[in-house]
Amino acid sequence: MGNNRSLQVVLIGQTIYIIGVGETISLIRSISQGEEYQHLLESYENQAEGLSSKWIPQDPKKMWNSVFRKHIEKMQKENGGE
Repeated sequence: MGNNRSLQVVLIGQTIYIIGVGETISLIRSISQGEEYQHLLESYENQAEGLSSKWIPQDPKKMWNSVFRKHIEKMQKENGGE
């Protein structure tokens, strides 16, 4: 990511939205209920449970960003580095 650019993860109802924020706002991907959706939520919950409170980031969004950044990087590698 460059300066003033970020990925935001938003859970609305039963859908996870990955949004790119920069000069414009773009929907990168939406993930509806299913195996991937459940896996991502469980991964986030397991990370939070496995850490003592002093190791949990002050801003929970940082943890979401870390989980999804890894997922996005994996997807980019699978798609030929787009």
